[in-house]
Amino acid sequence: MSLANIDLNQYSIVRHRDTDKVYVYETAKYPPFKAAAEHQELGCYALDRNGQINLDTRFTFKKEQLFLQPIRWS
Repeated sequence: MSLANIDLNQYSIVRHRDTDKVYVYETAKYPPFKAAAEHQELGCYALDRNGQINLDTRFTFKKEQLFLQPIRWS
């Protein structure tokens, strides 16, 4: 799946605080990022440099390890 094709009502884009890698997580399965507790675990999918989302491999991070990545539309 491509980043260009995701529905931002179903996914949020987050960045890992330590590694600076970008991930997406499904807001349908988890609470919205701002509403989640700091220690809540969120299941995320990796996003590569080309904007492709790897749905085969899932990562779990606590909210405190992530921050919401702002999206800028041009």
